[in-house]
Amino acid sequence: QIQTKKNMDVSGYAKHARTLYDVLAPYTQCSCTIPGKDETDRHRARLRLKPVYELGHGGCVPFNMIFSILPNPLRSQDYQWQDTQILLPTTIKEVHWEESQRQQSLPEDLDSEQVESLCEVLAGNCGTTLSFFAEKDRLRVLYDPVGLKHRRGLHPSSGLHLGQILDRFDMRHGMRVVLAYTLAKAVWYYYDSEWMTLSIGNRNANFMAEAADDGTAYFCKPYLCADFTPIDNKTPEYRPVVGLRHRYPRVFALGIMLFEIAIGRQLDVQGRPDDWTPRQGMISSRFCCFRDDCEYPWYKLAVKNCLDPGLFRDAPYNTKKGQKPSENLARRRAILHDQVVSPLRRLVEGTGWNTEFQEIEDTALTPKGRTTILSASDLHDILPTKSTNEDITPSPILKRQRDEWVDQTTKLNRILQKEPTKRLRISPVRIAVLDTGYDDSVPTFDEPNRPKRIKKWRDFVSHGSTTQCPGTSTHL
Repeated sequence: QIQTKKNMDVSGYAKHARTLYDVLAPYTQCSCTIPGKDETDRHRARLRLKPVYELGHGGCVPFNMIFSILPNPLRSQDYQWQDTQILLPTTIKEVHWEESQRQQSLPEDLDSEQVESLCEVLAGNCGTTLSFFAEKDRLRVLYDPVGLKHRRGLHPSSGLHLGQILDRFDMRHGMRVVLAYTLAKAVWYYYDSEWMTLSIGNRNANFMAEAADDGTAYFCKPYLCADFTPIDNKTPEYRPVVGLRHRYPRVFALGIMLFEIAIGRQLDVQGRPDDWTPRQGMISSRFCCFRDDCEYPWYKLAVKNCLDPGLFRDAPYNTKKGQKPSENLARRRAILHDQVVSPLRRLVEGTGWNTEFQEIEDTALTPKGRTTILSASDLHDILPTKSTNEDITPSPILKRQRDEWVDQTTKLNRILQKEPTKRLRISPVRIAVLDTGYDDSVPTFDEPNRPKRIKKWRDFVSHGSTTQCPGTSTHL
């Protein structure tokens, strides 16, 4: 009997993931006969990413995946998805006169049917989650799904990639860190597998819309785009390009994604890390700069290590003739875990967010008030321009900075809200506000109850050389 601790990944998950890919690859060769279908069309597949991968029913490893009903939804603009759970049996040890291993088989009490064509199963468009059992190199569909929790149906849309999610939706701090930990663990698990066929980046990490009973679409769970096409031009692990500082695009892309999650918006950089020129890579790395007073040092360390060109200096990719490139692969994966995944895990466990994985996964993201993207074109708005109007309109950069400050204040208010489990409080919360400017005409001080709540007020700067004016340098 295989036992695992709560919030602990099943042993050998990376190996099970590679096995699943090998089982699914033959089934993804589309045999649908629909008008306008191309020979290269295949059903789109996306693998659900989780912060923890535990054993499922009967000691099997569950994989949650979705497949498009049509082979190429981009052409038809018909985004119908089939939600599936694939149970992969684990190999267990038996002790007789000699120790041997056997693979668990499908329990006899479960009725199933062998899948000859995945296209025929998807064409049924049953509307509910399908359960499959991977037996050796074959799939069996279960008549009665097992071990499935109630989940919302998928909205018929293409979903949003990570960059769009960060620009349009807000996340509380715990959700950001758990998402970063989930992505880092996925890159580590799938680093040397076929799941990394596509370029890893914010455009291949997707959030699918889940349809509620009232018709509202919710976004809360990340997926990894999967490609089962047998092509030779796959995303490389290493790029021997002259002048390129960071030559490991998968790790570099992960560092950029972690930074984007931290700042809450995507960077306006063109292309993908696996095809960037040396100049594009240098510009992108300059964008990723944390302040010295970063709130989470473990998070900052993980991003810093991802963006370090010498992360794998002790286990380099061998480019010499006669040597296998995969010679140091296991060591590189170990370094990636120790230098990136481990700091994020310490942060998640230290804050207690590892006890809220299920709650965070089921929490819908809340839309932002405004969408802001940091781009090089913003520099034009900072330059002074001639104006014939006496009323000077604030530049977009100043507006963005103001909106960010208001957003931070809103987040602070949410954190300070009393939760049901934290109602017992001995003393009230005290907040120190540093404000070098004061304007008695702003609406903030018109509230009759606000002056009563302010216990101590100091509007004084000792020996200050800067001229004070209303509303300057407001900082929490």
